[in-house]
Amino acid sequence: MILNVILTDKDIFDRLLKNDSDEDFNEYVNEHEIFDFEGTEFDGDYSTTISSLYENTENPAVPLIRYLLTLTLCSQEETQGLIELATGKYIDEIEVPMSEVETDWLADQEEDAEEPEEEK
Repeated sequence: MILNVILTDKDIFDRLLKNDSDEDFNEYVNEHEIFDFEGTEFDGDYSTTISSLYENTENPAVPLIRYLLTLTLCSQEETQGLIELATGKYIDEIEVPMSEVETDWLADQEEDAEEPEEEK
């Protein structure tokens, strides 16, 4: 999976979802792609992003980024529950559930920690 974070004032979600693009739209999206935010790296690889989040746990932006990643990666059935979880609350007032990508990353970290040094 590839992570692309786009920061724009325009609502481009439907066009992205429908793959409704032309040269001007593609240029606009490319101009608004961001590769880091408040110390968290977005380089196209979820593992780098999750690692960056865990390296900066005191960063107040981390729960928001985790929430957005979880919301983006969840199933359609889970979407409404995640929206209701956060509606009317500040991000530091909710317990952000882990996305599957985050859970997998943590499992990989545990496996790496358990491997003897000569196998690494």
